[in-house]
Amino acid sequence: LYLSECFNKYYSKLDVVDEKNRDVEVPLPGNVTPALMPWNALSFLNKILCKSAPEFQYKNRGAMASMGFGGGVTDLKKTDLPSPKTTMSGRASYLVWSSTYLTKQLSIQNMILIPMYWFKALVFGRDISRF
Repeated sequence: LYLSECFNKYYSKLDVVDEKNRDVEVPLPGNVTPALMPWNALSFLNKILCKSAPEFQYKNRGAMASMGFGGGVTDLKKTDLPSPKTTMSGRASYLVWSSTYLTKQLSIQNMILIPMYWFKALVFGRDISRF
């Protein structure tokens, strides 16, 4: 007996479209069923025992993209940051993107290695399989 046959037999008992199940009471959809479970009556304990997480607030930080060496686009028109509301492209945008990319690194090692990788790619190119 294959595992897939077990699943197919189980789910066919709950299939609404199947003619055999026209008179059978089918379980509620997934998002309704947990609310009816017996342990849901104890959900008030969560408010007493657990500290609630702060409300999520989305902050638009703008959009930046690098398009190879010396090219990029930056859109800061609708950003929530206290910066000039502008769009850029070209070398200025690439400079903004690369400086942001470097300052957001978590380790000093990456802050040192990334410019080295950029220099290596500038000198030798990205495809070094020819050498």
